Amino acid sequence: MDFRPMLEQHLRTGSDITIAAKPMPSDQVSALGVMRVDTDLRISEFVEKPKDPALVRGLALQGEARSRLADTSDRSYCLASMGIYLVSGKRLREALSDPLQTDFGKEVIPGMVNSHRVTAFVYDGYWEDIGTVGSFWECNLTLTDPVPPFDFFDGANPVYTHARYLPPAKINGARAHRVILADGCIVDDADLERCVIGIRSVIHTGSRLENTVMMGADVYERPDDFIRNREKNRPDIGVGPGCHIRQAIIDKNARIGANCRLSPAGLAEKTETDAWYVRDAILVVKKNAIIAPGTVVGE
Repeated sequence: MDFRPMLEQHLRTGSDITIAAKPMPSDQVSALGVMRVDTDLRISEFVEKPKDPALVRGLALQGEARSRLADTSDRSYCLASMGIYLVSGKRLREALSDPLQTDFGKEVIPGMVNSHRVTAFVYDGYWEDIGTVGSFWECNLTLTDPVPPFDFFDGANPVYTHARYLPPAKINGARAHRVILADGCIVDDADLERCVIGIRSVIHTGSRLENTVMMGADVYERPDDFIRNREKNRPDIGVGPGCHIRQAIIDKNARIGANCRLSPAGLAEKTETDAWYVRDAILVVKKNAIIAPGTVVGE
């Protein structure tokens, strides 16, 4: 998102607060902040996470505001907050001076709608709410689509990141289909199907990962670390040989031993152990977790 048009609108309209807003189908806004706007995009009502269907219908875009959207069907849309706020310095200091108001979406914004000029900046480009495990997992994996909803390869709009000066990924005979592989990965003779593999990830021979987001590692282990791991009877960082992992998120620095079977299938929602948990039908291996060789989780 280019913030310059948002700043230009904020200054031109003399707004105290400008909220980046995304048109969203009305049946998808129950976990978002939703706003009603006038014809000049001034916000007249702001409701955080509306659950009442009648209230959501009342907040739906109408008339000219609805006709501006690319979707010409009769589907109902609302303007949802993207959680990006542009606030004038004076108003920000006022808002922060009240110790009882600690949440922008629930307290600060609704409290200022009637007393200050609060406007919406409508953004209809790519944006996803990744506030849940399921949405984070799905958002990452959709980037492996042949034509993804967000284009990392658009030279006119580069995506900047922290420079880590890692070597290129090294692939030793792996088979990969719809995979995003970050810098510094080492993948031996493994199978990867619809996966996002993060920096410094290590995946050993004979393992298969499906529909999995692997966050990677903070460090590479050295030969003396391998010796220490044997002494402590713990796996090396990464995925050991002969594993099968499905529908999962593997958080950073996880140690998964050889011949593990990990899946959320058959497990109840919110099942949890010291090393993993299930949320939104996704198995999450915790950061720095240790999964012993031969562990079977799920069906």
